[in-house]
Amino acid sequence: MEKEVDIWETIQNLQRFAEIVTTDYEEIKIRGSASALANRYKRLYEIEEEIDKIMKVIGLVMNHMKTTSIPAAFETEELKSFTTNDGKRITVTNRVFASISKNYKEEAYEWLRKNKLGDLIYETVNSQSLSSAAKSIMSEGREMPEDLFNVAILNNVSVTKS
Repeated sequence: MEKEVDIWETIQNLQRFAEIVTTDYEEIKIRGSASALANRYKRLYEIEEEIDKIMKVIGLVMNHMKTTSIPAAFETEELKSFTTNDGKRITVTNRVFASISKNYKEEAYEWLRKNKLGDLIYETVNSQSLSSAAKSIMSEGREMPEDLFNVAILNNVSVTKS
């Protein structure tokens, strides 16, 4: 229980930190120079990287718990659900995931059609590939038809080693 208290204190500290960052950013945005903004961005970028590492670990632990540990414990104890001290209910259910085997796409489509599931078949375009094509077309001085495509050019900032 003591570790849990420490965790909640850490979360509260992170929330306070987020408030400070927001206030600080507003001040720099109004009075700061490009170098002040760039340096602050770089520092926040580094902090975000560290938080992402922590979130990945938490995600891995939670995924293992929800796919393995908790279902096994519920099965052992013959539980369908469990209510936590704060009234939240934890339930174990099964989810089914299906995808078409890459090498049998046409056969799978035909099977779906024969089994009255043809309405599941959609023709799609990968958005990242379309964005790449749009960038290439625009670099050639051409345009994508505005009535057919939504194209946005957004600023981006990157942090790299110099």
